Amino acid sequence: MNGLRMSALIRWRSSRARATLNPVNRSPTVDDLIREAKSSGGSVSAERSLLAAASRASGESEWRTVLAALPDALVPSRLGAFTEEILGIAEEREEIWG
Repeated sequence: MNGLRMSALIRWRSSRARATLNPVNRSPTVDDLIREAKSSGGSVSAERSLLAAASRASGESEWRTVLAALPDALVPSRLGAFTEEILGIAEEREEIWG
């Protein structure tokens, strides 16, 4: 392989490695969305992040993580209604644990 082709191959592989390591190129996890909600300070964006986390939750531990984050991420006046909304999502998906 000549030098030009080799350097092009190295640049291509390097750009692919950066793309796979770049968090912008992956879907946020439940934990990512919880962190985002907590850092937004109880605003509408916190609710949006928590709803996105609930939509991605799969399994009891992720649902518990979402529910545990509610008091830290929401203003108290929204806590009750939003908790019911989150539990409604879980119930629709038949992911309720006793």
